[in-house]
Amino acid sequence: MLKETDIPLSSQQYNVVTDATLQPLEIKNAFHNFQQIKSEFDSGIAIDAYTQKLKYTDPKRAPKDDYPTPTETTVPCIIVGSGITLDKAGPLLKDWDYPIITSSSHATTLAYYGHDPEMIFVLDPKTRKAELEPVPPLYWERSDSNIVVHPGLYPELINAWPAEWGKMYFREVNPAKEFYYKTLAIAYDFITTFMFLFSSATSGQVGLAHMLGYNPLFLVGCEFGAPGLKDRFTRYFYEGGDWRAEQPPDPPKSQLVESIYGVPTYPILIHYRRALAAVWRCDMPQLIQTSNIGNFRECPYVPIEEIVECQGMGLESVYWTKDHIKEISDRLMAHGKMFAVPLARRPDGKEALRFLELDSGPDCIQKMERYLDALEQLVQKNPPEDAELIFDKAKSMDYIKRLYKEVGGAL
Repeated sequence: MLKETDIPLSSQQYNVVTDATLQPLEIKNAFHNFQQIKSEFDSGIAIDAYTQKLKYTDPKRAPKDDYPTPTETTVPCIIVGSGITLDKAGPLLKDWDYPIITSSSHATTLAYYGHDPEMIFVLDPKTRKAELEPVPPLYWERSDSNIVVHPGLYPELINAWPAEWGKMYFREVNPAKEFYYKTLAIAYDFITTFMFLFSSATSGQVGLAHMLGYNPLFLVGCEFGAPGLKDRFTRYFYEGGDWRAEQPPDPPKSQLVESIYGVPTYPILIHYRRALAAVWRCDMPQLIQTSNIGNFRECPYVPIEEIVECQGMGLESVYWTKDHIKEISDRLMAHGKMFAVPLARRPDGKEALRFLELDSGPDCIQKMERYLDALEQLVQKNPPEDAELIFDKAKSMDYIKRLYKEVGGAL
């Protein structure tokens, strides 16, 4: 079995597929959905995702009386991924009193376990409404779940969930694609919430939770691998008057590689793990892992049983400082040959970052130096507004070299 460190890992190889398949679909869907989404906003029913900051349910529904009073640091949230430990954690989630954010692929499973997800995050433009349909009659209509969607999704999905049920919108932003940063921004100017694209739903869910003010964030089913040669959770759906289980197929062994932790995984899951590390680096939320058998072990670990028992409270002793989060997330990205380069510092202290990848090959350092030269010219020509320019080419290059050597890279 190949090792993770032996395989080339470039965002470009995945972006080519995305550009060829998903972007055309999102463009088509965004044009098709315009009148429907505009009418929902004009009627005052649909809402920007950010307007729900530190809220648990749609404001048109009665809030749950047993929710503790939210504060900036004590509104915990569970982020659900597709890994196998969701099977273990699932039965406990009915006793969790705080929000859960899932993707559409987990929604019916969470309904089976007895905790309707407060937010169902839909990123993939290929998602069909059928993914949400196998539940008892009128289930979602009567639930407290909100769907979080963007204009690039299939019209059938946008229309299948009426705004009256709880619908939150965001726009995707990709600085490298004019359609996302310009066309969508002009057409859908009434959607002011935007999120940068970070490859996977898990990264989007973490970004959404942080944007909404939740903290800490607990990762459930986020293994990014196939421990025990199992890589997905057991999906539950409602059919013929009863709940049924759909067992995941065995992963194709020919595609497996060995991770830095010795756990089988796939190159695409390593790419997703790296994307989560990038979001962690950008936003610096308190991430707490509930799985110790997967490939994302860089953040503190607390078993799901303890988290549900204490309702995510009183765990400040395991929180990390922002400097430590920066150090660990940078190191994790370096394993995937990706590096965060600080460009500017905003008045709130947050950094504007540029993510760069180290190419494979003997001239990788020379290529990175050329990237940084071009970046220096760019920031000098277009200095940031309302932010302090902190980009330092020499310091960035030294940091990249040192960090890559520390994780075992050969320069």
